[in-house]
Amino acid sequence: MEDPREIQSDDEFSKLTDEERIEPEDSGDESVDEELQKLERRKLELLEKKKRKVELQARKKATAEVSRSPSPVKQKRSNIEDVKPKNLTRDLTHSNDTDQKGSTSYFIKMLDESQDHDQNEKDEARKLLSSRIYTFDEDLVCEPFAVNEKEYFSALNVSKRYLTHEALSSILEEKKILRLPKLYAKVAPPTFDEPRYANWVVIGIISKKSSPRATSDNRSKFMTIALTDFQLTVDILIFGKNVEKYVKLRVGDIVAILNPEIYIWKPDSQGVIRSFSLSIKHSYDCVLEIGKARDFGLCQSMKRDGTICGTPINTSKEDCCFYHKELRIRKTQGKRVELNGSFSLRSPTKNGRKQQFLMGGKDNKGNYSNSTIVEDRYAPKVDRISKSLVYFSNPHAGKAFFNDSYQNPDILKNIEEKKRKIQERKKESALRAKLLRLGDKPIEKKAPISKEEQIALQKKKALLKTAFQKDTLKNIGYDPTSKPNAKGVLDSDEVGDANETVLNEFSSLTQNKNINLGLSKEELAKRKEQRVQADSLMKRLKDREEKMKRESLQETFTKKRKGKDVNLDSESDSDFEVEGGDTKDAYIKFKLSQSKSQRL
Repeated sequence: MEDPREIQSDDEFSKLTDEERIEPEDSGDESVDEELQKLERRKLELLEKKKRKVELQARKKATAEVSRSPSPVKQKRSNIEDVKPKNLTRDLTHSNDTDQKGSTSYFIKMLDESQDHDQNEKDEARKLLSSRIYTFDEDLVCEPFAVNEKEYFSALNVSKRYLTHEALSSILEEKKILRLPKLYAKVAPPTFDEPRYANWVVIGIISKKSSPRATSDNRSKFMTIALTDFQLTVDILIFGKNVEKYVKLRVGDIVAILNPEIYIWKPDSQGVIRSFSLSIKHSYDCVLEIGKARDFGLCQSMKRDGTICGTPINTSKEDCCFYHKELRIRKTQGKRVELNGSFSLRSPTKNGRKQQFLMGGKDNKGNYSNSTIVEDRYAPKVDRISKSLVYFSNPHAGKAFFNDSYQNPDILKNIEEKKRKIQERKKESALRAKLLRLGDKPIEKKAPISKEEQIALQKKKALLKTAFQKDTLKNIGYDPTSKPNAKGVLDSDEVGDANETVLNEFSSLTQNKNINLGLSKEELAKRKEQRVQADSLMKRLKDREEKMKRESLQETFTKKRKGKDVNLDSESDSDFEVEGGDTKDAYIKFKLSQSKSQRL
């Protein structure tokens, strides 16, 4: 930010003019011929206008000389078939021919002018492009040398020069120098047209440089650099082979770029184009390094995410960017007495009375209109006699004092509840009066409560007491001083009596010393019956199993007897002698004895 107290130099490159165009040297005669043709056309237009004006005045004069308008002639009634339609097109053409006799129509004239204008624009653009160059043809080799001076073309202080002033002047001869303010003045919305110069140069400090990246179609690479003058910034996109050429550009150097292309941004969601950038797509040498900026620096303040700000700043005037400077002022405002006074901004006064600003509505363009400053009728007033301020107990009283039609919204809010209470009181008083009329005696008063009831009531009241206010309990979420048995005491009488009986039964049970913790007689009898049923069931299962085994043994014995086979298995050998001749029964008994012995 520039200091307004500094004396500004009369710099020719910082002046902004309405019309700045560099015409080629051989276009002087043609421009004179065009001016003469324009003057000739203007002369003819003025003559035609004068002629029409004279004719109009003659018509007005003829109508003014008529003393009296003739009386209307009565027309005879005619049938529909006798009425002939008028040819309005013919009449209109005839009137136009009589009014503009011997002159071209306005439409044809404007069409010719627009065509001439478009043709002139095309011719001018063609002439500019024919004399345009895309490279600095001067091939100078200069050793960098340290200086401490102000560079002429950029108006910036430099600490090192890569080119001498004489060499730079010869290179930039017959080229229009555009600093960033003038560039934004020439390339303006909504069209963002290119400056109308044959050759123009943009000068600024490289404040940021990105790493080379691939384009969306992966066919080539591009990189971005940013030029700044500590006030404005413009981005420059470099495409193609230029990336390898200009990748070594240093941040903080002053460079000049010759005839870059205008790269217009894409429209936003509302269809508005916000700004533009510059681009370099050809492979010519169009970037010239002038020197190193002495006062260039980056803001070293930390962002919220922990990264460095990196905004370009002028180190000779500031140590951080404007945003972090504002944050620093806000932080130190509470520590410095002169910045944290007890007096605040006040509203303006008129004739000793406070005023307030009333903002009007928005118009079609989004601007506020019909805004005005009026007297603040809610501000404290001064008593004329005692010279003291007049205050009100609450804002509603003040509003009602100055506005007779004002009504307190709190009263209207609870009006239904108040009406209900009034109706209940009326009903109660009517019921009392009716009972007095029906009965001979007045209504008996309620009997006084006993001492036990008084003690219980006092306990309930003591439990209802809290050590904190309602707002504090609401913030805490619970009452830390509440009693653990408060809920039981505050319950109804029926619940309390039921709880008391249960407690009495429990106390009577606990007073007995001989307490048997075993099973009851009913439970023992039930378990005994279940055991008998289980034994009978097991016995039935065993009998059924023995019967099935006996039947299977009989079947196997009969099969062996029929086949007359001798089983030499060692398990079937036995040494006992069969008494009698019934071998079948003896074999069955032997097998049963074996099964019993195995079970045991």
